[in-house]
Amino acid sequence: MNDISFLLDENITPMAETYLNAMGYRCKHIVTMGLQGSNDEKVLKVAKDLNSCLCTMNGKDFVVQVIPRGDSFHPGLFWVIDNVTRKNYTHVFDLIIQFIESTDTMKNKIIKLHEDEYGFKINQYYPVGDFLRMYSNGLSH
Repeated sequence: MNDISFLLDENITPMAETYLNAMGYRCKHIVTMGLQGSNDEKVLKVAKDLNSCLCTMNGKDFVVQVIPRGDSFHPGLFWVIDNVTRKNYTHVFDLIIQFIESTDTMKNKIIKLHEDEYGFKINQYYPVGDFLRMYSNGLSH
């Protein structure tokens, strides 16, 4: 079992929960927890209580809550700019797994994912100045 766990927001396909659990990651989904329709503050509190990285497509609503100020803490945020569908979720989460395996912690990090004509890419959004890496379809640039 891996140290990093995930909480998937309701806008991520629930199929990703099964996929990540099969890959050896602890993963819960807001819908399967019976928390669909919860406000963003509640979702973030659940992620913190579970010490799980939050994966969402609605990151702009969470960014203002997670930028560290003083001794604030969050276990990590993956913000997927484009849709995570039944057809592409394995590609998205394979990239996320590659990223987390290259870092020692996700604490207070915000990672943005977006899709271009070549596929999904990951870049570290915050903290600026920490190592910056980009991945495209599982290959580092």
